[in-house]
Amino acid sequence: MLFEQVNNSLASSMLLFKQGEHMITNNYCFNDLEEACRISKRITAKIKETFPEFNGYLVFSSRFGQSPITEAKEVLKEFPEMFGPFHLATDLLFLLAEIADVKDEKKRIGLETQSKKLKDKLAVSNDVFLEIRFNQLNYELIRKLKNSIFADRTHTASDEYSIRIVICKVNELNKFILTLGS
Repeated sequence: MLFEQVNNSLASSMLLFKQGEHMITNNYCFNDLEEACRISKRITAKIKETFPEFNGYLVFSSRFGQSPITEAKEVLKEFPEMFGPFHLATDLLFLLAEIADVKDEKKRIGLETQSKKLKDKLAVSNDVFLEIRFNQLNYELIRKLKNSIFADRTHTASDEYSIRIVICKVNELNKFILTLGS
């Protein structure tokens, strides 16, 4: 019954992304992360629309850490382990800090060119998930969410004691969007 309510609510609402809007690829690089952040924020809105009692947020998470979903640069600062190769993530962090401090326009352009090249090489690790976090625990809501289309059955424990809810792997975000949009 609940599953049907969620499906009906999603089917009657607008799609998470507009037709023709940029979709991130399966081989996510740093540049795709801005779009992943925007889509994740839309998913949060869909969860709140479907479950008005939801008082939580989404994070990017792996065994190395987590980051709230804000902007790509902020995610990089908060959770550089999300990217590989890791040394490129730290190089990009230093380069972005240097760009912020540079006054000379010619030097800034050169650094931004280097930054773009690094961003193209920096990939989101395959073990990073989009997960739900709660500001306040509501076990009935957690049970409902675990049984909804918002929970990845492979990575979300079905027992009543676990509060971890995985929506999807970040690298599978497009597939999840298509599931919601149908």
